[in-house]
Amino acid sequence: MKQNWLRIGLVIIILSILFLVFIVIKVTNNSNISEVEKDYQKSLKYITNQSRIKHFPEKIPEDARNIKIYKDAGYFGSEKIYLKFITNKQYIQNELSKYDFVEVEKPEERNRNLEFLSLSPGNISLYAYNLYIIKKGCNERKRCYSYGIAVNNEINEILYYYSSPD
Repeated sequence: MKQNWLRIGLVIIILSILFLVFIVIKVTNNSNISEVEKDYQKSLKYITNQSRIKHFPEKIPEDARNIKIYKDAGYFGSEKIYLKFITNKQYIQNELSKYDFVEVEKPEERNRNLEFLSLSPGNISLYAYNLYIIKKGCNERKRCYSYGIAVNNEINEILYYYSSPD
């Protein structure tokens, strides 16, 4: 009788572990673009200043890989959002050709752009990207913002960002 309970307990533990592995795989898998696209569109809707995210793509390209979306709204009016993914060089060149940039910072010329640094939840190395700033400035209350596109040419990664920290 005791051995039957041990077997049942072992089966329950194994099934629980398999269930957890299944959940982790589903949550971390970016291959389902439609789910990522829904989260992306939802995130964009909640940005207060819509004119500062017009450079974000309407849809995530189908060939995009390693898609990451990060959005944060602070308590005192700050907003931060970025979308990054790996794609092909032609897509990146097409995106960069759409805009006039007020400033372009290459990693080796980088003066620490604090607006961009404040975007990161800890997983972006600022020095891996060329930073193409579409617009930056400060309002009358000295709240600064920055938005644009960042590109890591080594891995063909593009990052659209908007940051308006407190």
